Amino acid sequence: MKFDHELIPFPNLETIQKETGRYYVGLNKRVYPSVTTILGRDEEKKESLQGWKNFVGEENAKHIASVAASRGSYLHKIVEDYVMNKEIDYRRLMPLTVELFRKIKKNLDESLTRVTAIEACLFSNKYRFAGRTDLIGYWNGILSIIDLKTSTKVKTEEDILSYFLQCTAYAHAFHEMVDIEVPQIVVLIANQDDPPSCFVKQRKDYDSRLFEFLEKYNDGE
Repeated sequence: MKFDHELIPFPNLETIQKETGRYYVGLNKRVYPSVTTILGRDEEKKESLQGWKNFVGEENAKHIASVAASRGSYLHKIVEDYVMNKEIDYRRLMPLTVELFRKIKKNLDESLTRVTAIEACLFSNKYRFAGRTDLIGYWNGILSIIDLKTSTKVKTEEDILSYFLQCTAYAHAFHEMVDIEVPQIVVLIANQDDPPSCFVKQRKDYDSRLFEFLEKYNDGE
């Protein structure tokens, strides 16, 4: 499979890691919180996360989070190479990474055509946030923010509202930076022990909920 490329260049923003989350230094030198940092302020989500940590133990929670982050990073790298039409040497990769990639490869082959950006740093002066999106491209012919995730269990739409909101935020930042509207968001999840999950949504359906989060966060600064 060969993908078409129409890559838009984006600046590589400096990142700052604080106790409160990740922040980006914008081109105007203003420091903006990452989208995930903003969404992580949701009280219900914080309570759920803390409840999970209490249940499994703080050290075990850190280990699980570290493994999940590494698993995601390895998958992102192989997908990046693949959509850039680079040859993949599976012998150099961990078996789990190969397994996860092969789960979502069919989705990429069938739906992704033209690639617009990979691992792009985006920011919004209007809404005061920043972040790095996994992939922007044409999914079934429609320009989309595409988010790649891994999971040890199948998630429902209700489980991943923050993923949809994250993609929606990136769509608005992209529009602000290059004046091109992104109408669609895609969340593609490589499930470790199950078939992959692919959620394709209209960005506008999540605008109002995202703006609620942004307003609440900015009012609390």
